[in-house]
Amino acid sequence: AGGAKEYIVEGNNGFFIEPYEPRIVYNKLKIISDLYYTKNETQWLNICRASFEAGKSLDILPMIEKYKKIFESLK
Repeated sequence: AGGAKEYIVEGNNGFFIEPYEPRIVYNKLKIISDLYYTKNETQWLNICRASFEAGKSLDILPMIEKYKKIFESLK
């Protein structure tokens, strides 16, 4: 249905944060901050790349093409 849970893999290409849970927000931000500032460049870049790749499936251009095919098949 296009929600984040359909393409985010916890710790691989992103992190989930529960609403109204400040400790969870703090812990997730600490994880991200530690990755970035402790110079764990490999893991940081892996998460960035995986996030970018996951986002490609949400690009509007492929979605437009899919809708065009659907509507053309209805003619």
